[in-house]
Amino acid sequence: IKDEGIFSLTTIMDSFLNTKKVQENNLDESQKQRKAFVDATKKFNQGNVVVAYDEFENLLEDINSDYALLVFAKSMYEIGFFSIGTKSLEKIRHKEFLKDIIEEIKSCYLPSFAPDKNEEIYLAKAYSSIYFDASAQEMAFDLNKNESLMEKSDYANYILSQAMNESRQYRQALLFINKANTMNPKNLSYINFKIKVLTSLKKYKEALEVIEEVEKNHPNGNIFKNTFMVQKETILANLTKNEQDRKFHLTMKTFLEGNYHKTIKDCENILSFDKKNYKVLTLLALAQFITNDRENAKKNYL
Repeated sequence: IKDEGIFSLTTIMDSFLNTKKVQENNLDESQKQRKAFVDATKKFNQGNVVVAYDEFENLLEDINSDYALLVFAKSMYEIGFFSIGTKSLEKIRHKEFLKDIIEEIKSCYLPSFAPDKNEEIYLAKAYSSIYFDASAQEMAFDLNKNESLMEKSDYANYILSQAMNESRQYRQALLFINKANTMNPKNLSYINFKIKVLTSLKKYKEALEVIEEVEKNHPNGNIFKNTFMVQKETILANLTKNEQDRKFHLTMKTFLEGNYHKTIKDCENILSFDKKNYKVLTLLALAQFITNDRENAKKNYL
């Protein structure tokens, strides 16, 4: 799994269990949904995109939890099955209560140009080929030939940028993600990917400016908040000329990625040379607290 833009099973599996009550009283049905999701995902990864589309659409009929529908919609948007994702959001019962989350998901993922079903399947097939069939170069060539689609579709340019990035043609990747971003400037999945490409090109200052612009425009956070925070620490680590600061940013990146035991080891390594580094002591205490080492966490925090 490369980042939040890449299709992730982990974001949806547990949501199909809905709540503890469902886990206890309706586990068989939840297991069926889980298996159906895994089976459809395997087909998608194998390039059987049309079959996967039909199976995901059938699965949607059995999902009734509003939370599960939200997560399912996000997962469908991530792989370009926009029509299924939108149907999932439309099925939510408490729309008024969840309207802010629904609108955020839409604004973060939906393209400005809505592809028809054939275009949607074609681009989802391209996505699958890029990440699961090691066919990035072939897909880049194929997409480039489809001039009419590239001219009108921001999402097609986004997919082509991913193909170029996976082929390590980073300048071309930047060209096409910039085009997608120009066509749809509010789409945070495009901005997220642009930061990744800029980082690959070692354009760290420009990448940091993009992140700071997102932070200014979204002060209360967004779907990609943690991803942006991880990217920011990577960028700051590359920009600083102070070795201790570099180590701190890399350790903070590890913490944000959820690798708390490695965070503890890295903090202890830094503190062996700099015992009064209060930023590192605080980070160490947080990691220890999360890993239930409350006694040491209290000592280091105080």
